[in-house]
Amino acid sequence: MVRVGDDCKIGQYSIVMDCDWHELETPSHYGGHGVPRPVVLEQGVWLGARVTVLKGVTIGRGSVIGAGSVVVSDIPAGVVAAGVPARVIRELPFKAALDAARLQLAAPQASAETAAGAEATG
Repeated sequence: MVRVGDDCKIGQYSIVMDCDWHELETPSHYGGHGVPRPVVLEQGVWLGARVTVLKGVTIGRGSVIGAGSVVVSDIPAGVVAAGVPARVIRELPFKAALDAARLQLAAPQASAETAAGAEATG
């Protein structure tokens, strides 16, 4: 399964793989390598040309993957990653704002849970 978030950009000749075998081959020959794992491209991800994303990878919101990269492990939100294998090169300027927004979104939820717990015991 491959899930692509809103506003993602995928460069030409890029490949996103949720499995590493072809259905015409027998998966038993590969000792478990044929087990599919989901791939998630969160909102606003940008894959440059000829990027390969392998199974089981999540690329965080707003991250940019450089052209020709091979993504073999998760990439956090708000970063630029490149290389073979892809590694984080730097954070994008909006990452601090993204982290602050997450804290603000989590705070009302935590406050509501605390208040509900106080009412239940009160």
